[in-house]
Amino acid sequence: MGGLKSESAKFKSSKSVKELTQLLRSAQGELQAQIDRIEDDDPLAGDDEKAALAVLFEGNVGRFEEIKYGRGGASFDLWAVQVFIYELGVERVIELVALGEQGLMVPPGAYILKASVNRMNRLIEILH
Repeated sequence: MGGLKSESAKFKSSKSVKELTQLLRSAQGELQAQIDRIEDDDPLAGDDEKAALAVLFEGNVGRFEEIKYGRGGASFDLWAVQVFIYELGVERVIELVALGEQGLMVPPGAYILKASVNRMNRLIEILH
């Protein structure tokens, strides 16, 4: 196994946290995702370093997409994207982190990096 890897993207938005949250709720249905809160337990982070919103989007790759990622028969595969929104005065900084494994020896039921990056890119489109 290659171990868990990640790819990330960061951009700024003038949309409010409330507007971004509404966009994420609509994305949940489109992506057929489960959303869980990410707890920020870093005692060394200052108030300006704490995310206004930190969630994990995750879901199943799906039977029809498994072939797209070279994973025929692995219909239990998953994707995952962490979403962090930081307040920065009149702007928000949005950071997305796609998580997954890659390579030939990835076991069924693992997070697949290519699928996660695909969902991350869709979230970027939705949030812009």
